[in-house]
Amino acid sequence: MKQLLGSIALLMFISTPTFAEVVKLPVGSQAADKKAMSTPHRGSSKTQVKSQYGEPDTIRGPVGEPPTTTWDYDHYTIYFEHDKVIHAVLKR
Repeated sequence: MKQLLGSIALLMFISTPTFAEVVKLPVGSQAADKKAMSTPHRGSSKTQVKSQYGEPDTIRGPVGEPPTTTWDYDHYTIYFEHDKVIHAVLKR
């Protein structure tokens, strides 16, 4: 009898429909509040970045060849190749 009740309960659980909500945001509307945020320009030096944006929260690297270093700030990440900015990316 226990096996029968267990089998019935398992079948009820398996056959119960599940629902999920899908939230879609157009790429252009993501982080709209951060679009006006200033980030360092490509080619800026580490010294220029520090003087304008302060000390980073974390520094990772250098790794690879050419050496790439990553500086993390609260709202963005900056990528350096040698001493120059190659990219600045806003965080979500």
